[in-house]
Amino acid sequence: RLLRDIFPGTFILHEDDFYKTDTEIPVKNGVQDWDCIEAIDLSGFETALSYIKEHGKSPPDLLSKEDHNSIGETDVDQNVIDTCKTKTSLQRKDKSDIPIAIVDGFLLYSE
Repeated sequence: RLLRDIFPGTFILHEDDFYKTDTEIPVKNGVQDWDCIEAIDLSGFETALSYIKEHGKSPPDLLSKEDHNSIGETDVDQNVIDTCKTKTSLQRKDKSDIPIAIVDGFLLYSE
C-alpha cells in the first residue's frame, strides 16, 4: 500500500477478493482448505485481469474488501513518502501517469 501511495496511478488487485463463498470452499481431510487454487474464483480473477490489461485500471464494479481493511500505523514518516514521490516518476512522453497494477496473492504461481 505504500507503493500505491508513492506512485500515482497505482492500484492493487487482491486475490483475497476472489475467494469463493464459504459453502464453495473445498473440504480436505474434514477441514475447509482456503489455501488451494480451487478456493479462488478463477473466472472472476481472469475477467478482472483482462479488464486491467485492456483499460489500465481496476474494473469499476470490483469493490475490494481488502482495500477497506485497516493496516494500522506504519513506521514510515509521511515526509519520507513525500520525498519518494518527488524522486520517482513513471510517466509517458505525454506526461500522463503509467498505470501500475500490483497483484497481491499467495497462489499466483500455482499450477
